[in-house]
Amino acid sequence: MPKIMEFVYVMIIFLSIFVVITNVNAHIECKNDFDCPKNMCLAPRVAWCVNNKCECVLTYGPKYSTMKEKLLQKEKI
Repeated sequence: MPKIMEFVYVMIIFLSIFVVITNVNAHIECKNDFDCPKNMCLAPRVAWCVNNKCECVLTYGPKYSTMKEKLLQKEKI
């Protein structure tokens, strides 16, 4: 019985490490596009500052010029 309780305690401690270390909602804060790291996104996406967070945005297509404005409007809703 003591070995089982010890195992349970060790598992609780071990699993709690992952809960503390893992931050799924982590984001990079920014004030403009130049604050976002260049290597954050894979091509053809680039890092843009949208509502003070760096976001990876697709940069080709017919609506490329208005894409950032649409993202900003979507976040306000």
